[in-house]
Amino acid sequence: MTGDGTELSEESRGMHGETPHESKTPGPRPRVRFYRRGRSCQRQARLARGAQACDNHAMDFMDWIRHPASDFNIVLFVALAAAAVIVMGVGKGGFGGGAGSLSVPLMMQTGVPARSVLGAWLPILLVCDIFTLRSYPRQWSRRAVALLVPGALGGIAIGLAVLDSFKGREHWLRITIGAMALVFAAFFALRGRLEKRLEEEPAWRPGWLAGTAAGLVAGAATVLCHSAGPVTTVYLLPQKLDKQSFVGTTARFYVMLNLVKVPLFLWQGIIDEPTLKFSAWMWVLCPPGVWLGSWLNRRISPSGFVRVIYVLLAIAGGKLVFDGLRAALTGG
Repeated sequence: MTGDGTELSEESRGMHGETPHESKTPGPRPRVRFYRRGRSCQRQARLARGAQACDNHAMDFMDWIRHPASDFNIVLFVALAAAAVIVMGVGKGGFGGGAGSLSVPLMMQTGVPARSVLGAWLPILLVCDIFTLRSYPRQWSRRAVALLVPGALGGIAIGLAVLDSFKGREHWLRITIGAMALVFAAFFALRGRLEKRLEEEPAWRPGWLAGTAAGLVAGAATVLCHSAGPVTTVYLLPQKLDKQSFVGTTARFYVMLNLVKVPLFLWQGIIDEPTLKFSAWMWVLCPPGVWLGSWLNRRISPSGFVRVIYVLLAIAGGKLVFDGLRAALTGG
């Protein structure tokens, strides 16, 4: 406005500049700042989503290596699991006379629930059995297997009933498996004496009663700890089969037991997705383990190896019993 009270025109304002009351800050600049800040937030959100996706992929990958219920150190977990599978394969290959009895108690030291160990181990046993049959294609006793099978089916039913009664009571299942491991260790420690006594006796030809009784106990044992070895050893040793026929006979009996267990374990939920995922990588260790056992069985005496295995079996079994009793007493 001029001194005489008249307003300046639009053109005059443009010529003389802005009035003192009008802001000199450009309008678009705050929008640019807000736009850049928004782009930065979007970038951070994308990075956060990417990091979360990486974490999820890492967790998924770990589930293929270690059971999700276990917080055991991953390196020690892989080492113990690999050792358990190799020992199982060596035993299946015929070396070490029941060395595979160590595998389940050893695997249970990794913090994996007992039922999950049993579920994960069944496919591993079947893979080992298949390669054992390839190593001993014709050496086996049909009569010995035929006498065991009827009782074994009843034993599997009994074992499943016992296993079902332990559902939700992990400590009692651990105590049971640990106690069986201790019994097996004691048996194998006395096996040499049994073999010496049998050397002077003629070959035994069992009947249906003995075969059914042995099969019943073997069937229950194979459900509860995947270890019917001691029972079948007591049954087969007096029959004085040669070494290859002994291994071939046990292999065929075990593969029949394990095939029967598969649908039953699926029905009971013992085999599920987590158990299959974390055990899948172990399957590749089965063929070299069986091959090693078969190779050693034909060439060297297993006496030193057997002593180490049964000492470890006694230690693992004792720890399972101790941990189970402690959990039962403390309510853990």
